Amino acid sequence: MNIEDIKKTVCLELDNLKNDVMKVNASISESYRFKITNLSKLEGLIKETKLKFPKNITVVYIFGFIKMKDSVDVYKVYKEDKLKKKSGCSTSLVPKEYFKTKSLYVGSSQNISARLRNHFGLGKGNSTYSLHLRKVYKKELELTLEIISLANASNDSSQIIEDTISKHYRPLLGKRGGL
Repeated sequence: MNIEDIKKTVCLELDNLKNDVMKVNASISESYRFKITNLSKLEGLIKETKLKFPKNITVVYIFGFIKMKDSVDVYKVYKEDKLKKKSGCSTSLVPKEYFKTKSLYVGSSQNISARLRNHFGLGKGNSTYSLHLRKVYKKELELTLEIISLANASNDSSQIIEDTISKHYRPLLGKRGGL
């Protein structure tokens, strides 16, 4: 295969992805506000999302800060945790220029309740890439959570939607781009 054939094949794949994205019916389904120290609220949120978003319903979710100043402290705590391997948790850090963001993390899942359990630090183990909030950040922190339901989304279309939202919101923690 020569370079021109590769370019044509990539363009065809991009056209197919564009068509997949256009078929997605996205809607902001839920918004929550919670403190990570309120265990009963976290458990309630997990139960509620399990009912509203059964397994295999693809969602994109955005954790956000209530107070902008919290982003600097959260970054410092996660950076120290990663450097000193205090908690043993897996979390991706972004460059410092993201300090001025109201977004903590953007992700997607087909099992949002299980994913939230990991993010809240209530799951078993530490190897899954997630926030592990109660294991790493042991201070009071109030956050928002927005959940966007993606009906008719293929894996590739949900990934490109997540990547686009992440690029727009510039979250403090998490990976950059899955495609």
